[in-house]
Amino acid sequence: MLNKEGHKLAQQLEVEAHLFGKHSKFFQYVAENHVGVEGSLSHEAQIKAIKRKGFASWVYLCTDDGNDRAFQDGYSAILPHIPNAVHFPVTLATLTYSLAEEALETIKTLPEPILIQCTSSARASAVAAMYWAVQNDWDAETTLKFCSESNLPHTETPKLVHWVIATVTRYQTWKEPELIFRQLTCPDSGHFTYIIGDPESGEAVVVDGRPGRGGRTARLLSELGLVCAWAAATAADPARLRGLRELQRAFPSARAVYCQGVLGDGSGHRPPNADGHREDDAQARRGDRLGFGRRFLRVEPTPGRTLRSCCFLLDDYSKLFSGETFLVRAIGRLDQADSKCSFLYSSIQNFLVNLPNDTMIFPSTPTDGMNWTSVDEEVKYNPLISLPETHFEDAISQKATSMQHGIAAVAEEEDDL
Repeated sequence: MLNKEGHKLAQQLEVEAHLFGKHSKFFQYVAENHVGVEGSLSHEAQIKAIKRKGFASWVYLCTDDGNDRAFQDGYSAILPHIPNAVHFPVTLATLTYSLAEEALETIKTLPEPILIQCTSSARASAVAAMYWAVQNDWDAETTLKFCSESNLPHTETPKLVHWVIATVTRYQTWKEPELIFRQLTCPDSGHFTYIIGDPESGEAVVVDGRPGRGGRTARLLSELGLVCAWAAATAADPARLRGLRELQRAFPSARAVYCQGVLGDGSGHRPPNADGHREDDAQARRGDRLGFGRRFLRVEPTPGRTLRSCCFLLDDYSKLFSGETFLVRAIGRLDQADSKCSFLYSSIQNFLVNLPNDTMIFPSTPTDGMNWTSVDEEVKYNPLISLPETHFEDAISQKATSMQHGIAAVAEEEDDL
């Protein structure tokens, strides 16, 4: 049995564990940097924590709607106990760079020590990690390493991890020259080609060059003062491979890159006797970087439409080149020999929806005249995104059947003519 002092010590240790986690490195860092993170507490424990640690400021991230509150009475109940309180609601549906920037600028104005709080401490640790990274000028890799080694709660939520890294990278790159970006259209097919270049180094990545348009793309690159460092394709179909070769003839030093076969675990392999493939082509795997100057696109295999489909994500998460996997208010058709519905569903749920909400999506084809979209828009307005897997498969099957009926009807009309 614990005596009175023993109970008191146990309560203090419980508060310490809530506030600072169980890892000494994290505890030491919080102590040195005067920022604590917290999950749900009782009203009494909340007040004790504030008074014992002498927090001068409090940043409250819960919405106080429904169950999203750190304690029963919400934000207003603690206001009398702390002089500098800020209610700054953060949800997984609102994770953007502008939200992060506003949060960090707000925290900078507050006196230390600061308590950042939400229901589980996951959102709180994400905001704290961004604050420490910006204050210490950490890059994305340093930030990731610190968060992982410290077992910060947000590392278990991919969308929060992406939000932190996107914010840190944008803070790192905002002083660098603005990237050159062009979206080109192929009049014959309607497909898009993308140029993204670094004006300082003169290097560029061309995504989904189209056959017969290599000369046009090469001329524009020259006019912009760029050379093609990477000729990238979001799928390894014959048309895209021909487009790569045209760019390589214009820029012999350009490397061709595409997913040469994607297994369920995202590893790459070279298909035997594949038409159009060359031994010196880069075998793209998840996480590979296509560097141009000091910036890069990251390879993200997204099998589904084909087993060799992939996307290219800009280092600061501001742009995603999605090929025919993710379209505007739609997804790619599963009409290829190696199409797989379950893989496509996994690519949506495990990758797309976990990106920051303000990531812009640039597909290879338009939808009803719409050339690009965002993660936020697709989550809100693309009906396929929110379906459970069985309903998703049913919807895809119905869509394929409807399309086949339409093709058959057109064929009958042509026969009648």
